[in-house]
Amino acid sequence: MVRQWWHRPSADAWLAAGHGAVLAYFLLFATVFAAVVPPFEAPDEPAHLAYVSFVATRAELPSQYDPQRALPSLFGMIVTEGHQPPLYYALAALLVRLVAPGGSIEAVARPNPEHAWNGGRRVDVPLLQHTAGVPLPRVSDRFAFLLLRLFSVALGAANVATVLVLARRLLPGCWQLVPGIFVATLPQFLFMSAVISNDGLANLLATLCLLQAMRLLDAPDRRRSYLVLGILLGLALLAKKTALFLLPGLALLLGCMAYRRRGRLAWIALSALVMLGSALLVAGWFFVRNKLLYGDLLGTQMERATLAVLVQEKPLTSAYFRTQFVDELFPSFVGRFGWMQVSLPSAVYWFYGLLLGISAAGVVSAVWARRFPAALAALAAVFGLSCFGGIIAYNLTYSQPQGRFLFPVLSLLAALLAAGLRELLHPRPLRRAVPLVIGGLIAGFVLADGLSIATIVQFYYGNGLRALS
Repeated sequence: MVRQWWHRPSADAWLAAGHGAVLAYFLLFATVFAAVVPPFEAPDEPAHLAYVSFVATRAELPSQYDPQRALPSLFGMIVTEGHQPPLYYALAALLVRLVAPGGSIEAVARPNPEHAWNGGRRVDVPLLQHTAGVPLPRVSDRFAFLLLRLFSVALGAANVATVLVLARRLLPGCWQLVPGIFVATLPQFLFMSAVISNDGLANLLATLCLLQAMRLLDAPDRRRSYLVLGILLGLALLAKKTALFLLPGLALLLGCMAYRRRGRLAWIALSALVMLGSALLVAGWFFVRNKLLYGDLLGTQMERATLAVLVQEKPLTSAYFRTQFVDELFPSFVGRFGWMQVSLPSAVYWFYGLLLGISAAGVVSAVWARRFPAALAALAAVFGLSCFGGIIAYNLTYSQPQGRFLFPVLSLLAALLAAGLRELLHPRPLRRAVPLVIGGLIAGFVLADGLSIATIVQFYYGNGLRALS
């Protein structure tokens, strides 16, 4: 029996090995990204670090209207993150307190005079000059900085693991691995999982909420599922305001459940109250604090006032949504590094564009043939549209067409991709090609990651080590 098991591993053993390989790959490449991306050459990384240092040294949250308690900007940059919910920064501050004296991290800026933000005329250059000891002069500063980046890597790995668990509930056979492979190898996800940002925690908690919503669909009569979902929702709301997209999604999901189970409306309504109540117990204090300090529950007016330089109100019919928004959303979803100025070779974008287009055709075919997984259809329609609607709403005020804002639903997008490809290979004569197709995808993803690292190294360290000289 042992000999037979050894020579013919079960499907579960193969999947477990696949999960381990996907996680190992992600940890390796995300750590490489964390090592090669110079400090602060990532979106708002100085502002995120300033928030962490503020909490670590003062053991309190910032109050943006109080000059004595407002979050200072690092390097004199115009952007601060004082409007952000505090969960990530509190956890990161605990880590910093372990390794940095007094919890403070000193950073010394040497702006690159060629960059437009520093008075130059170019944006295709590093934002800072990274000479020896700059911008992190002390050993403890560099160690704390690296520890925070590795914390982001750990959050990203947890997210990948959650995607793999969710995919097992949505897809059959070897296709269960494809969503995890896609997420673990996506260049922009690797990049954002390797820098200091609250995105990693927010994305992880959003994926956990989606997994729990899936469990709720599978077992709608378990009150504990509503309680757990409420706790996760509260934590997500304490991580980043982008988690607000979960609220309309969950409302629609509960509405559909109530419609299908009309004989148990009262039980579902009470369960929904349990979910909402647990979320409020976890996160309600923060919204009350916003109301007391800033006059509104979400702190929206405070954010507009403190980031007035970024406010660019525009209607949905403006040219922005037909040009800049469309042009930048997809490339920055695949991979656009630094402060959105380091682009990949165009072949990488064509590869991902072709892959997503083919997969979309498969999804349409599966829906038309009524073979599309019902649970995936429900989750993707409800939460995918809600997340994209939130991105549109945000861009009505701020011009931020960044594809990383789709990462809270990246697990569902990856599952859609796998389901679409599976549908195209559904005819029996094509099923033998499944291993070749998946192998080809993996090869393409690995090549894209190699090109990503090479692009970053060339941009920051090429041409006479311009980032270090």
